[in-house]
Amino acid sequence: MIIVLTKLIIFLALFNVPLVASNIKAMQVLGNVSDISPTSRAWLSASYQDITLYPKYTSRQDSNISNIINKSKKAKVKAIHDGQNISFLIKWKGDERGVEKEDGIVVYTDGLIIQFPVEYADVTKLPYIDKGNKGRPVVVYLQKKIKATYEAHESIDFFLRESGTQESEEKVVIEETQEHQEVFISEGEGFVTAVVDSSSKMYMIYKNGYWRGTLSRALKQDYLDLDNGGFPISLALLVGDNHKFMSSWIGVKLVSRSGAESLLSALEALPDGDVANGERLALENCASCHRYGDAGIGSDFMGPNLSNIGGYSTIEYLRESILHPNAVIVRGTKKHSWYSEVGEGEKISTMPSYNWLDKKSIDDLVAFFMTQKGA
Repeated sequence: MIIVLTKLIIFLALFNVPLVASNIKAMQVLGNVSDISPTSRAWLSASYQDITLYPKYTSRQDSNISNIINKSKKAKVKAIHDGQNISFLIKWKGDERGVEKEDGIVVYTDGLIIQFPVEYADVTKLPYIDKGNKGRPVVVYLQKKIKATYEAHESIDFFLRESGTQESEEKVVIEETQEHQEVFISEGEGFVTAVVDSSSKMYMIYKNGYWRGTLSRALKQDYLDLDNGGFPISLALLVGDNHKFMSSWIGVKLVSRSGAESLLSALEALPDGDVANGERLALENCASCHRYGDAGIGSDFMGPNLSNIGGYSTIEYLRESILHPNAVIVRGTKKHSWYSEVGEGEKISTMPSYNWLDKKSIDDLVAFFMTQKGA
């Protein structure tokens, strides 16, 4: 057993593939960081930390999923604070390759989603990462840049010719770029409350093959208090034709401030279980309804696809999902076979509780599913 553990430790060290992300360190700086852009010199005070994001999907039938099913997305993040405000800078590689739509329109859209749980003192009760769930709201900051290139319709051509701005009958190529920003509180899809917050600032630029997005906000606000020494954050990238890549909850430590030590330690903790036995248990108990990797014999519509579940879930979320499937009901899902209607607008999971398994078996299952993430 000791030899096996030693080999595993060496493997992880050589290939640098941690099962959970390290906490992000928000460095304290002089000056005000309540409104800084991606090009601000204030970012020189911090170093980038690497994070990995994983494609979020529910079935193999999702659009173009074969191209991303086992692919992850790398990004880098910096965080700084001045004692009153905090700023994040996220950088990821991208391009302006278009996706052709109807009528010859070519569109690319890239975006950044940053979300925080409203309540986070209890790490076992963190919200569902993709827009929260009932009773566990998240605050979502969304920024997106959309560019469309298309040929003008004949009626527009006619107007341009009549106005003298175009003499030939050649089609004109029009390019439009739009900035889209939102702040909202969500308890699942369809349960969203917009937040009017002129003090928080978001910017997004594209330069030299990389996107850079920033968020600056006060640490303490009425709708979200981050002034506790540390807190969780989740990042998501919208890439190309709205493919979503997500991280799990990652801890943010306010350097030079005390507090939140137990929360941050829990978010960095490694799963305690036998992965090999967990795989065996998954085949016996989960594969009939869920697909993951090359396993799974059930229909995609029997239950969520778990191929990347370890990339955007916490240990405690997986444990709760196995023991208490009704704890998180994903709102707005079209996969009705996942749930049974028990009242007007109310659902329960069709998945039974596996609370009859002993603690070791649960730990082993969690350890196995935490390894399910793309390369």
